[in-house]
Amino acid sequence: MSDMRRLGIILAVASLLASATLFGAWFLRQQGQGQLVWDKPTVKKSIQTFAYKVYGNSRLQNGRYFMSKMVFRNTGNKPVTDFSVSYQVPGYIDWTTPEALAQIPPGHTVIKCFYPEFPMKVTQIKNDTPSVLETRIRWNDGSSPMHEDVVREEFVFRGVNEIEWTDLPTNELVTWFDLNVNSDLLAAMVTPNDPVVTEFAAAITAKLGGAIAGAGALTMPS
Repeated sequence: MSDMRRLGIILAVASLLASATLFGAWFLRQQGQGQLVWDKPTVKKSIQTFAYKVYGNSRLQNGRYFMSKMVFRNTGNKPVTDFSVSYQVPGYIDWTTPEALAQIPPGHTVIKCFYPEFPMKVTQIKNDTPSVLETRIRWNDGSSPMHEDVVREEFVFRGVNEIEWTDLPTNELVTWFDLNVNSDLLAAMVTPNDPVVTEFAAAITAKLGGAIAGAGALTMPS
Protein backbone atom coordinates (compact mmCIF):
# COMPACT_ATOMS: atom_id res chain seq x y z
CA MET A 1 0.00 0.00 0.00
CA SER A 2 1.42 3.36 -1.00
CA ASP A 3 2.05 6.10 1.51
CA MET A 4 -0.50 8.37 -0.21
CA ARG A 5 -3.21 5.73 0.01
CA ARG A 6 -2.36 5.04 3.66
CA LEU A 7 -2.56 8.77 4.41
CA GLY A 8 -5.90 8.98 2.64
CA ILE A 9 -7.31 6.15 4.75
CA ILE A 10 -6.04 7.74 7.96
CA LEU A 11 -7.62 11.08 7.03
CA ALA A 12 -10.90 9.40 6.14
CA VAL A 13 -10.98 7.54 9.44
CA ALA A 14 -10.15 10.76 11.35
CA SER A 15 -12.93 12.59 9.53
CA LEU A 16 -15.41 9.85 10.40
CA LEU A 17 -14.36 9.94 14.06
CA ALA A 18 -14.72 13.74 14.18
CA SER A 19 -18.15 13.54 12.58
CA ALA A 20 -19.20 10.85 15.05
CA THR A 21 -17.98 12.97 17.97
CA LEU A 22 -19.90 16.04 16.76
CA PHE A 23 -23.00 13.97 16.14
CA GLY A 24 -22.73 12.42 19.61
CA ALA A 25 -22.44 15.84 21.24
CA TRP A 26 -25.42 17.12 19.26
CA PHE A 27 -27.41 14.01 20.14
CA LEU A 28 -26.68 14.40 23.85
CA ARG A 29 -27.75 18.05 23.73
CA GLN A 30 -31.01 17.06 22.07
CA GLN A 31 -31.60 14.44 24.75
CA GLY A 32 -31.16 16.98 27.58
CA GLN A 33 -33.79 19.22 29.16
CA GLY A 34 -34.28 22.63 30.67
CA GLN A 35 -33.30 23.28 34.27
CA LEU A 36 -35.06 26.14 36.08
CA VAL A 37 -33.34 27.49 39.18
CA TRP A 38 -33.91 30.65 41.21
CA ASP A 39 -32.25 32.67 43.95
CA LYS A 40 -33.83 33.13 47.36
CA PRO A 41 -36.47 35.86 46.88
CA THR A 42 -35.74 39.41 47.97
CA VAL A 43 -38.77 40.36 50.11
CA LYS A 44 -39.39 43.56 52.06
CA LYS A 45 -38.99 42.68 55.72
CA SER A 46 -41.85 45.04 56.56
CA ILE A 47 -44.70 46.88 54.85
CA GLN A 48 -45.50 50.43 55.95
CA THR A 49 -49.30 50.24 56.09
CA PHE A 50 -49.84 54.02 56.16
CA ALA A 51 -48.20 54.15 52.70
CA TYR A 52 -49.70 50.91 51.38
CA LYS A 53 -50.38 52.35 47.91
CA VAL A 54 -46.70 52.92 47.06
CA TYR A 55 -46.07 49.16 46.84
CA GLY A 56 -48.44 48.88 43.88
CA ASN A 57 -46.76 51.61 41.82
CA SER A 58 -43.83 50.35 39.72
CA ARG A 59 -43.02 53.89 38.53
CA LEU A 60 -42.15 55.41 41.91
CA GLN A 61 -38.41 56.00 42.37
CA ASN A 62 -37.56 53.69 39.48
CA GLY A 63 -39.55 50.85 40.99
CA ARG A 64 -37.74 50.63 44.33
CA TYR A 65 -40.93 49.97 46.31
CA PHE A 66 -41.39 46.44 44.96
CA MET A 67 -42.49 44.01 47.65
CA SER A 68 -40.58 41.07 46.22
CA LYS A 69 -38.03 40.33 43.51
CA MET A 70 -37.08 36.91 42.12
CA VAL A 71 -34.31 35.97 39.68
CA PHE A 72 -34.87 32.85 37.55
CA ARG A 73 -32.27 31.08 35.37
CA ASN A 74 -32.41 28.24 32.89
CA THR A 75 -29.18 26.33 33.49
CA GLY A 76 -30.22 23.40 31.27
CA ASN A 77 -29.52 22.79 27.59
CA LYS A 78 -33.10 23.03 26.31
CA PRO A 79 -35.74 25.77 26.75
CA VAL A 80 -37.94 25.92 29.82
CA THR A 81 -41.49 26.35 28.52
CA ASP A 82 -44.89 27.33 29.91
CA PHE A 83 -43.27 29.39 32.66
CA SER A 84 -45.59 31.39 34.92
CA VAL A 85 -45.43 33.02 38.34
CA SER A 86 -48.16 34.39 40.62
CA TYR A 87 -48.44 35.29 44.31
CA GLN A 88 -50.81 35.85 47.20
CA VAL A 89 -50.80 37.32 50.70
CA PRO A 90 -53.38 35.20 52.57
CA GLY A 91 -56.10 37.35 54.08
CA TYR A 92 -55.17 40.42 52.03
CA ILE A 93 -54.43 39.54 48.39
CA ASP A 94 -55.84 36.53 46.51
CA TRP A 95 -53.76 34.64 43.96
CA THR A 96 -52.84 37.09 41.23
CA THR A 97 -53.22 36.45 37.50
CA PRO A 98 -50.05 34.52 36.52
CA GLU A 99 -47.35 36.42 34.66
CA ALA A 100 -46.40 34.02 31.87
CA LEU A 101 -43.56 33.46 29.40
CA ALA A 102 -43.78 30.98 26.53
CA GLN A 103 -40.18 29.93 27.08
CA ILE A 104 -36.87 30.73 28.77
CA PRO A 105 -33.99 29.74 26.45
CA PRO A 106 -30.92 27.90 27.81
CA GLY A 107 -28.57 30.23 29.67
CA HIS A 108 -31.13 33.05 29.96
CA THR A 109 -32.14 34.93 33.12
CA VAL A 110 -35.57 36.36 33.96
CA ILE A 111 -36.17 38.91 36.73
CA LYS A 112 -39.65 39.36 38.20
CA CYS A 113 -40.62 42.20 40.54
CA PHE A 114 -43.97 42.14 42.34
CA TYR A 115 -45.99 45.30 43.05
CA PRO A 116 -49.02 44.19 45.09
CA GLU A 117 -52.15 46.33 45.39
CA PHE A 118 -52.93 46.03 49.08
CA PRO A 119 -56.50 46.70 50.21
CA MET A 120 -57.27 49.75 52.35
CA LYS A 121 -58.03 47.49 55.30
CA VAL A 122 -54.29 47.18 56.02
CA THR A 123 -54.55 50.69 57.51
CA GLN A 124 -56.61 49.15 60.32
CA ILE A 125 -53.50 47.33 61.54
CA LYS A 126 -52.33 49.04 64.74
CA ASN A 127 -49.37 46.86 65.76
CA ASP A 128 -46.73 44.71 64.08
CA THR A 129 -48.56 41.83 62.40
CA PRO A 130 -46.69 38.83 60.95
CA SER A 131 -47.78 37.70 57.48
CA VAL A 132 -46.48 35.65 54.58
CA LEU A 133 -45.96 36.09 50.86
CA GLU A 134 -46.59 32.92 48.84
CA THR A 135 -45.19 32.74 45.31
CA ARG A 136 -46.34 29.97 42.97
CA ILE A 137 -44.01 28.97 40.11
CA ARG A 138 -44.99 26.67 37.25
CA TRP A 139 -42.81 25.46 34.38
CA ASN A 140 -42.09 22.65 31.94
CA ASP A 141 -38.48 21.51 31.60
CA GLY A 142 -39.14 18.87 28.94
CA SER A 143 -40.11 16.11 31.32
CA SER A 144 -43.65 15.23 32.29
CA PRO A 145 -45.77 16.35 34.07
CA MET A 146 -45.32 20.11 34.50
CA HIS A 147 -43.58 21.27 37.65
CA GLU A 148 -45.03 23.51 40.36
CA ASP A 149 -43.44 24.97 43.46
CA VAL A 150 -44.67 27.43 46.10
CA VAL A 151 -42.09 29.63 47.85
CA ARG A 152 -43.08 31.17 51.19
CA GLU A 153 -41.38 34.19 52.74
CA GLU A 154 -42.42 35.87 55.99
CA PHE A 155 -42.73 39.64 56.48
CA VAL A 156 -44.39 42.06 58.90
CA PHE A 157 -47.13 44.64 58.47
CA ARG A 158 -46.18 47.70 60.52
CA GLY A 159 -48.88 49.47 62.52
CA VAL A 160 -50.48 52.37 60.64
CA ASN A 161 -48.71 54.88 62.93
CA GLU A 162 -45.29 53.22 62.74
CA ILE A 163 -42.43 53.67 60.31
CA GLU A 164 -39.30 51.64 59.67
CA TRP A 165 -36.65 54.03 58.41
CA THR A 166 -34.93 51.54 56.16
CA ASP A 167 -35.96 48.29 54.53
CA LEU A 168 -32.55 47.52 53.03
CA PRO A 169 -30.65 44.37 54.05
CA THR A 170 -27.99 44.94 56.71
CA ASN A 171 -25.16 44.16 54.28
CA GLU A 172 -26.33 46.99 51.99
CA LEU A 173 -26.29 49.72 54.66
CA VAL A 174 -23.37 52.00 53.83
CA THR A 175 -24.39 55.66 54.07
CA TRP A 176 -26.79 57.80 56.12
CA PHE A 177 -29.18 57.75 53.17
CA ASP A 178 -29.28 53.94 53.30
CA LEU A 179 -30.43 54.19 56.91
CA ASN A 180 -33.25 56.56 55.97
CA VAL A 181 -34.50 55.36 52.59
CA ASN A 182 -38.13 55.48 53.73
CA SER A 183 -38.01 59.10 54.89
CA ASP A 184 -39.86 60.22 51.73
CA LEU A 185 -42.91 58.34 53.01
CA LEU A 186 -43.26 60.62 56.04
CA ALA A 187 -45.52 62.99 54.13
CA ALA A 188 -48.20 60.28 54.10
CA MET A 189 -47.74 59.12 57.66
CA VAL A 190 -50.04 61.32 59.80
CA THR A 191 -53.60 60.00 59.73
CA PRO A 192 -56.80 61.02 61.59
CA ASN A 193 -56.28 57.96 63.79
CA ASP A 194 -52.76 58.90 64.81
CA PRO A 195 -52.72 58.85 68.65
CA VAL A 196 -51.10 62.28 68.78
CA VAL A 197 -53.74 63.75 66.47
CA THR A 198 -56.53 62.06 68.45
CA GLU A 199 -55.23 63.36 71.79
CA PHE A 200 -54.77 66.87 70.40
CA ALA A 201 -58.32 66.88 69.01
CA ALA A 202 -59.68 65.67 72.37
CA ALA A 203 -57.80 68.42 74.19
CA ILE A 204 -59.13 71.11 71.85
CA THR A 205 -62.66 69.67 72.18
CA ALA A 206 -62.44 69.87 75.98
CA LYS A 207 -61.19 73.48 75.85
CA LEU A 208 -64.07 74.47 73.56
CA GLY A 209 -66.70 72.89 75.74
CA GLY A 210 -67.29 69.68 73.81
CA ALA A 211 -67.26 70.83 70.19
CA ILE A 212 -64.46 71.47 67.72
CA ALA A 213 -64.96 74.84 66.08
CA GLY A 214 -63.96 75.51 62.51
CA ALA A 215 -60.83 77.50 61.89
CA GLY A 216 -62.89 80.41 60.61
CA ALA A 217 -64.81 80.61 63.89
CA LEU A 218 -61.70 81.17 65.97
CA THR A 219 -60.88 84.81 66.80
CA MET A 220 -57.97 86.34 68.56
CA PRO A 221 -58.55 88.77 71.39
CA SER A 222 -57.90 92.40 70.52
